[in-house]
Amino acid sequence: MHNPDLLKPEIRNFLEVENSYQDAIMASTKPLQEKLYSEMRGRIKEDDSSVPFSDGQNLYGRKYLTGGQHPHLFRSGHDGSQETALLDGDKEADG
Repeated sequence: MHNPDLLKPEIRNFLEVENSYQDAIMASTKPLQEKLYSEMRGRIKEDDSSVPFSDGQNLYGRKYLTGGQHPHLFRSGHDGSQETALLDGDKEADG
């Protein structure tokens, strides 16, 4: 939620209590969670991209940047030059 202050106080309080309970119950698994997260991240090819497809005079494609979580959509000429960003998914997701 972008602005948790918009929640009704009773809903916000309920969620905070639930989150505290979950944190307390799962505290003993924190090292395992971090190990599993690191292992999964290590198996993911972060700088992945699709094969661009042709539409008229341009090629269109999608790629993921290292450290990012969302796709970047781009357009380029058929010779692969002049790549233009159409959508920066990580920037759009920020905030």
